[in-house]
Amino acid sequence: MTKKTTKQPELDDLSFLADATPNQPEPEATKPEPKPEPVPEPVIKAEPPPVLAKAEVIPAPTPIRFGPRGFEPDTFEAVQRLARFYYAGDALPKSTMAGARDMGAIIARIGIILERGKALGLPAGTALESITIINSRVCLWGDAMLGIVLAHADCEGVECVMQGTGDDRFVVCTAYRRGRKVSPSRFGVADAKRAGLWGRSGPWSSYPDRMLQARARGFALRDTWADVLTGIKPAEEVLDYDENRNHAEGQAELMERLRAG
Repeated sequence: MTKKTTKQPELDDLSFLADATPNQPEPEATKPEPKPEPVPEPVIKAEPPPVLAKAEVIPAPTPIRFGPRGFEPDTFEAVQRLARFYYAGDALPKSTMAGARDMGAIIARIGIILERGKALGLPAGTALESITIINSRVCLWGDAMLGIVLAHADCEGVECVMQGTGDDRFVVCTAYRRGRKVSPSRFGVADAKRAGLWGRSGPWSSYPDRMLQARARGFALRDTWADVLTGIKPAEEVLDYDENRNHAEGQAELMERLRAG
């Protein structure tokens, strides 16, 4: 009896496995993952810029020129600044300050003095030292009056001579001027007695001869140099007038000047 043999697959032939593989479902196509929606950036509203207050425009201070002869204020604003400057420096004579109620009054007085000094050819600092206001009258101290005359081109000298003795003494003063005939002026003890000045407390008691000279010289200068001095009177004379509102301050300043020689 012939035995039926089954054909064995060759080892290299794997086709038989195709039939043995179970049926499997086809894999689904891989879907791409959805991209996340972009998150909108938050909108930051810019705050409006702050409203700045309009700055007040402050004008620059008026400069005060400084020349060869010192300060030269040429505007009213410069005069005000200079007045405050001298006031802060305590460089104003007491007779000038006497009776001034406030800074406005002080500025006004200094402005008047500077204006008068300019007319006389005096620098600002010299004017404040040489000019004062006594009993509402602008005055010039005697030594400053003499200095103005001596500085003039036509001045040929000023001569004061004491004559006599005792109560008979007097001072003769002559202010010489080129091209002018001049007459001497005199003032003595007899004149001082008639005016009620002799023996009066203050300079007339402490420095009687100097006061006689101041009066005689004041008359001589004003008689010969009236156009240069423009009618201004010596402070020594104005202080002798009655009812001076700032007599005490002016007299104290005069005493200091006399003591200084």
